[in-house]
Order: sequence, then structure tokens, then C-alpha cells
Amino acid sequence: MEPINSFLRRPKPVRAANSERAELIGYFTDEVNKERDGKKWKKLTPRYIAVKLAHLSKSDLYYLKNQAKITTLDTAASQNISLDH
Repeated sequence: MEPINSFLRRPKPVRAANSERAELIGYFTDEVNKERDGKKWKKLTPRYIAVKLAHLSKSDLYYLKNQAKITTLDTAASQNISLDH
């Protein structure tokens, strides 16, 4: 017979982004965590990123995202790296 706790504990479903801002926070989290290997620095959570970017409006977040993409493309072009994954 299984213990009662095994019936009561259910894994929480993983929730996807449910707003435009949450999608942007997810994007920034993914981009920041690409640089972190999990050994030297631990990966950042979406909550941490959201707190740090809480003072920015959505339009500012889109601007930041656009600037990050431009910088990435400029860096790749200067180093002759292909970004066609």
C-alpha cells in the first residue's frame, strides 16, 4: 500500500509566459543564461531578471532587445561568425 503523501503531492505544471512582458523577460533570461555555464556562475531565474527590469516599460524592453540583437550581429560580423544555426 502506498503512503497517502504520494497521492497528495502532484508536480506543479510548468506555466508558459502569459503576457507580453513575461515573454520579454523569458527572452532576456535565455540570453543572459547562454553566457553562464552553471559551474562558475549559477543560472539566473526569470524572477530575478523581472525584478531587475521592473522599472522599465514594455517599450523600453523592446528597445533593449533590439539593441542586444544589433550588438550581437555587429559582433558576429566583426569576428566573421555565421549566425545561421
